[in-house]
Amino acid sequence: MRIARWLPALLILVVSSCGSPHTTRTNVDQFVNWPNQFDNFRFHWYAAAGVDLTAGPAVAIRAYVESYNLAIISGDSETTLYPGFLEATPVNLPQKAGTPIELTSVRPDPHPLPASADNAKEGSKQEYFGYQPSYLLSLEKADDTYHAIVCEGDYATYKRDETRPGKYRSLIASPETGALQFGDWQSVSVRRIELTERPPHDTDVLVSQQGPVPAPQSNVFGRWFISAASGSLWGPSGHGVRVATPELQQQCLDHMPDDATARQAIATGFHDQPPPHGQPIPGWPAKSR
Repeated sequence: MRIARWLPALLILVVSSCGSPHTTRTNVDQFVNWPNQFDNFRFHWYAAAGVDLTAGPAVAIRAYVESYNLAIISGDSETTLYPGFLEATPVNLPQKAGTPIELTSVRPDPHPLPASADNAKEGSKQEYFGYQPSYLLSLEKADDTYHAIVCEGDYATYKRDETRPGKYRSLIASPETGALQFGDWQSVSVRRIELTERPPHDTDVLVSQQGPVPAPQSNVFGRWFISAASGSLWGPSGHGVRVATPELQQQCLDHMPDDATARQAIATGFHDQPPPHGQPIPGWPAKSR
């Protein structure tokens, strides 16, 4: 159970330092294509048996999900998208009756979070902490299209609390009470992605995509094109069906590295420290080619 590892680590961090170990960035400008405001945040990927996260379409899925979430969390789609993201995604279609919902938000349309005491200074940005566990639940090919289901743990992404100096909370916790409005199901979201394979070209990925850095150093989308994606509904507007069926939602909960008790402890309340972010899993190579 992950919480057993998390709490002792926090105690060690508190005892060994008179200040927060997360307030001093040590990797500013060290990681190419990784926003400084996420210095203390990492993505942790896992996958179903037989799915290789370091090659093929799974690499494009990782790059897509990471870029998308960095943009949505920060409200900044200009500086957080990985190289090649715009070339590997279609322009969003207008949201109107009959339009396939999965084509209306393939690219992030972020809404910046309200200013807080921590980012009130002109030119400063909200900092984020912790980690996002993501599980590639399925990856299947039909004709020339790959269909993927990704489970995304939302419970361990933290920020400084706006009204409690020195405290941190999960982004999904209520700012008033620290509770989850919808219980454990709120802690994990489900995303459906479809991608197609284009003719090979000079941006094809040539090496295994794993390593010590949190972001790819160059375009890793290669010949893959994200043709549709949604974390809410799928199908024509007005007639769409839920992506997160009860069965898929439960499978995603079951495949998180933290069980229900740990998720509850991490996602709720106000904490002296955010969860340690650890290393990126599987991470990206320092040189991607």
